[in-house]
Amino acid sequence: KSLFDSYLAGCIPVIFSKLSLHMYEWHLSEAEIAATSIFISRHQIVSKKVRFMEVLQRVSVQDIEKMQRAIEQVAFKLQYSVVPEPFRESSGDDVKAMTAGE
Repeated sequence: KSLFDSYLAGCIPVIFSKLSLHMYEWHLSEAEIAATSIFISRHQIVSKKVRFMEVLQRVSVQDIEKMQRAIEQVAFKLQYSVVPEPFRESSGDDVKAMTAGE
């Protein structure tokens, strides 16, 4: 849930364990997750081989912008309230017909 919350808030999630991603495979491909998040190995942090804030500070502005654009492309899949027009299965005419009694 926190991964989805991050995407829907427009944030780039930081992932510390790829095992936690298995529950999202129904919604996002591995490539989509890789393009929209930052992975830092939990083992490297625990063993003090890396400092996660230093890793994050090294992410370039261009990479951040690229990830933000990728998040814009996948975030709509994760919400069920509004579907962007190009991705709708119906133009809405069938809904109008049903409510009009046709």
